[in-house]
Amino acid sequence: IEKSERAKIEKLEIPLDIFKQKTGAAESLCKYLRENKKLKFSEVAKLTNRDQRTVALNYRNALKKMKEEIRIGDKSLFVPIEIFTDRRLSILESVVHYLRGKNFKNAEIAKMLGKDARNIWTLYSRARKKLGLGD
Repeated sequence: IEKSERAKIEKLEIPLDIFKQKTGAAESLCKYLRENKKLKFSEVAKLTNRDQRTVALNYRNALKKMKEEIRIGDKSLFVPIEIFTDRRLSILESVVHYLRGKNFKNAEIAKMLGKDARNIWTLYSRARKKLGLGD
């Protein structure tokens, strides 16, 4: 990848609106990076530290559930792409852990992601356990 391309990819931020779709978090992420950001499966795989075949599968599954391109609202908050590289955490656990680290409350995160606050609590608790931070 050329320098200008690499710089653009490193600054890549993911809008939280993509997680409000009817697709799973990994599917939404792959679909957004593929269609909205025009990245190849290999680039998405590298950026998210996932297998290229997994990325392709997530994308195909997302397409079955949602044909149109993901729309991003004007008010969407963004998270850096780097938060998805830790394979110990699921995509949603990574988002919740990052946002809690930025001092957002579970209820605020739930609203941003279109999820129930109790699910956010569970995701955060699971992420902390996986990272060895206890409860």
